Amino acid sequence: MAARQGMFRYDGRQLVPLNQLVRQGPRLRGEALRVVADSAGTVWVGMHDGLYAFVPATGELRPVPLPRLTGRHGRINALLLHRGTLWFGRGMDPCQVFRLSLRRPQQSARLVWQYPQGLIAAIEPDSAGLLLHSFERSWRLSPGGQVHTLAPHSRRYRVQQADGSRRTQLADHPLRLPNSPYFLTDSVLYEHRPSQPRRVLARWRRNRSSAAVPRLNVLELDSTWYWLGDEELLALSIRRQRQAPELQHYPLPLAREWNGWLCFNRARTGLYAFAEGMPGVIELRPRRASIQALPVAGKQRLSTRAISRLADGRLLVGSYSGTFTQAADSPLAPCAPGRARRPAASGTAVCACPMRAWSLVLKTGGASGCWPGGGLRKSGGPGPTPSPRAKPSSACCATGPGGCGRGAAGPVCARPGPPHA
Repeated sequence: MAARQGMFRYDGRQLVPLNQLVRQGPRLRGEALRVVADSAGTVWVGMHDGLYAFVPATGELRPVPLPRLTGRHGRINALLLHRGTLWFGRGMDPCQVFRLSLRRPQQSARLVWQYPQGLIAAIEPDSAGLLLHSFERSWRLSPGGQVHTLAPHSRRYRVQQADGSRRTQLADHPLRLPNSPYFLTDSVLYEHRPSQPRRVLARWRRNRSSAAVPRLNVLELDSTWYWLGDEELLALSIRRQRQAPELQHYPLPLAREWNGWLCFNRARTGLYAFAEGMPGVIELRPRRASIQALPVAGKQRLSTRAISRLADGRLLVGSYSGTFTQAADSPLAPCAPGRARRPAASGTAVCACPMRAWSLVLKTGGASGCWPGGGLRKSGGPGPTPSPRAKPSSACCATGPGGCGRGAAGPVCARPGPPHA
């Protein structure tokens, strides 16, 4: 944790100063500004006097050699770990952007670009390169090294999902909720349908922030968008529904200072919130941790026989009332009856074998089917198959690339290749 009092590690009970963990190298002094950790476990710390690397396994702390300072100070104001490269912004008047390849640790940091005024408050990726943000303006750094100034009135909106993927939008138009006529800015939710005027659905006071924080920083968890308002957490379901989505307000005692932050916890099952100028971190648990029955469309009660995962990530639930599926992105989404594109074999799904683009689904009565995306269809074709007198198959598993096997109370058969083989 980077704090005004220095660098700390939280061990589950208390904050431990990083200097107490250092067994080799210098001691950190002063304010810590940014921190990231790479896949090898090295912790990169942006301090007021430069960049440092800490290896927890050995306790080694070392400063990262950088070119001679030419600006007003050497603070590391921005850090980004992206595709095996560490990007960071240093100094003020001029501000500089460096890159350090983690795949070649023997190489030194390389100066990529500098601007005569201001400081780099944030660096983050988008589909066309890297976005560089100061307090007054923004730039896009292309993979070829060219830097383009972006429109000064554009706003930075970001949506980050629990799987780590994120989408950054730098424009003067709002975020659109997926597959809907509803749009979101940093302070307004409205509906806009073709040939109809905009209809405001909700308003709130936006969270104050500097260029270091996106104007609207959305975290997606369980098909719900979460973001910070002024002393509150806001939540909005993005599942398809007939009526307009209802905005949820949760009071949040964050200090009314600059830069309120919202991030996932380590297990990505909940959220953390904190603000500069306020001690401590608030833990949020939007996902209910207790065991509960899966909701079913029509409030039908299921007696479950088997649960498996399909190739597209959806949950397959076989019950004595039929076969049901659940959306892949949320354990709280309702289970819906599996709808076949063609007439499928009768019976209840008892097992599913997920492959790259399809799934072999076994059903009671000795039948099997393939589930390529949406519907269930009966599998068939040449190859070894159980005798009609054999007992129904009750298990299946992957046997290699493109193949799977199924077992019964008598013969065992394997089906190589794609589902049409």
